[in-house]
Amino acid sequence: MVKTNKNIRLTLSHAKYMILAIVIILLAVLGYRQFFATQIISADTTLTNFTLDKLKTLIVKNGAKLIFEGTATIEGTLQCEGGQLYIDANNDLTVSGSIICNRNEEEVSRGEPSVGIILIVRERAEFTKDSYLVSNAHVQIVEDPKLLLTSQEDFRNVFSDTAADTGSGIRIGPLFGQAAQQVYDTKALPFLAKNNQESIKTNVLGDQNGNTGKGVTLKGRIAIGVSVGRPDDPFPQWLDLKKVPKYLDYILVWAAMPNGVLDVEDAHMFTPDGHDGQDIIGGCDINVPELESTEDALKRNAMRLRGHAKVIRVNNFNLYLGDGGKGGDAVTDRDCNPGRAVAGLGGNPANFKFTADEAIEILGAFNIYPGRGGNGGKAIAYGRDGIDGCQERESMNGADAFATGGSGAANPRVLRAQGNVQGLQNIFIGSMYGGDGGDAEVHPGKGGNANKCDCPGGKGGRGMATPGKGGQVSLRVPAGVQRIAGSEDVAGKDGFGEDAVGSKGVDGSKCPKGTDQTSVFTPKSDESLTTTNTTEDVSGFFEFIDLATGENMTNIAGRQPHIIVASSGSPDIQNLLPITLRLTVDGQQIWTGTISGDPSVVCRGATGCSMDGSQVPSDFTSLTLSAYDKDGKLISRYSE
Repeated sequence: MVKTNKNIRLTLSHAKYMILAIVIILLAVLGYRQFFATQIISADTTLTNFTLDKLKTLIVKNGAKLIFEGTATIEGTLQCEGGQLYIDANNDLTVSGSIICNRNEEEVSRGEPSVGIILIVRERAEFTKDSYLVSNAHVQIVEDPKLLLTSQEDFRNVFSDTAADTGSGIRIGPLFGQAAQQVYDTKALPFLAKNNQESIKTNVLGDQNGNTGKGVTLKGRIAIGVSVGRPDDPFPQWLDLKKVPKYLDYILVWAAMPNGVLDVEDAHMFTPDGHDGQDIIGGCDINVPELESTEDALKRNAMRLRGHAKVIRVNNFNLYLGDGGKGGDAVTDRDCNPGRAVAGLGGNPANFKFTADEAIEILGAFNIYPGRGGNGGKAIAYGRDGIDGCQERESMNGADAFATGGSGAANPRVLRAQGNVQGLQNIFIGSMYGGDGGDAEVHPGKGGNANKCDCPGGKGGRGMATPGKGGQVSLRVPAGVQRIAGSEDVAGKDGFGEDAVGSKGVDGSKCPKGTDQTSVFTPKSDESLTTTNTTEDVSGFFEFIDLATGENMTNIAGRQPHIIVASSGSPDIQNLLPITLRLTVDGQQIWTGTISGDPSVVCRGATGCSMDGSQVPSDFTSLTLSAYDKDGKLISRYSE
């Protein structure tokens, strides 16, 4: 009995431990789920004194507005799903985690602004150096909803102006080019129109150093699009960075704090490349720059950063500007008459502009890495082949082809600094690269073959290839601004292209003696042929090619011919060398020539040997050209 009771006690003890282990496992699972819990918000929501803990995720769906009353702290991940991420912070906001909004194609309506993140900072916001701000679409950080850009036109105007040398007062940027610059209407943006300042809240800084009052401090990593091949990439592998999709337009970062401080410190900003232009394939007269829309042209330009504040401070800021997009290719159909293709131009690299009402202070290194100019597109043009025949001379000729490669975007930049910009010696600019010119490729048509005797084959078409020019590079900067060590300035390479001529069609054979040649080929009305090779006992005949045009000729008056002494192959003309030519005009011999030398050089085989003739007078009563073989025997005679 004692032994049995002991076994029972041991069994009960084991059961207790098993139950305890199960409870511990369940609690651990529940704790894990709670620790890593994901919250979802699908409607406009107000949160008071909110903290999003580390390793937790808050997903805001369908563009719902997230309103923070009191303080808000983001230590975890705040992200969008199915729409833009709209955050309205009424008090202090601190971000040491991640704010991410990458838009998908099905979420974005055509013709509407592609907005990723809207952040309204009514008091202060601080992004620490451990934070991430990521989007593949427009980002807006403003102190008042009235400063939000809302229409496609608003975004287009600010995007265009950011790269233009415009704006009074205190300004740093842009890295502008020398081309004509588009300026937007400041009436749409009240704080830039001084007469409309009253339309914005006028809270001011507590003191001139900006120690109190409103403002935004941006530290950490800011990615608009994706960083590819950039030096010192600080982004971890887990971060969901996506390239800017084709369906999204050009990208703009818009920061407007007219009554506050915009602090950019210990920060890296990576910006996306511009979209490649649309390829156009098909048709016979293609001009990509003329066919692309205004929006498509803007998309080739890389992202732009536009900031305005009462005071802007920069300290240890690395700004990596994206490359311009490639111009669209142009490829014609293959049966064009003629074929014309003009490829698209390379897009401009990313750009930035900061303006302030009181001061811009560059307190520490501001490293600017300019993007590359976009490459020009490739142009390929085809001309149709000529039709075999004889009577319809134009249709026998091959068609022409003209191709123009797109120019690479130039990178001749000037950094503008005006007004009270302090610390220019802390600005460093990296390498500058121009875009490569696009190639040009032509395929002119071949001439049609003659299908009757004494009929020349059609001419080959002309092919003119104009490769795109590589973008030139230059940089002018204000006194004090320096270059990053090892920087280089490299112009784009010119594209490649070669002119071409379509191959000539095969000539018809020589008609037998006594054949009425005019029934086979009737010369044009401006050509007069009185007599051809005479009916003397001759073994060969003449063929003529105009040296100026490469055309076959039926008369030589007033022209300089390339003279071919020809036969049907019997006799073998090569065996008759050297051949003497005599040209007689109105009874006087005015020119002689000799076809001699290596038959592989001066002959096309048994059927003919040739040389360049003299310029023939156009005014005469009679003309005779005779050819004699090495023994002085007449081979052929031609008369007009």
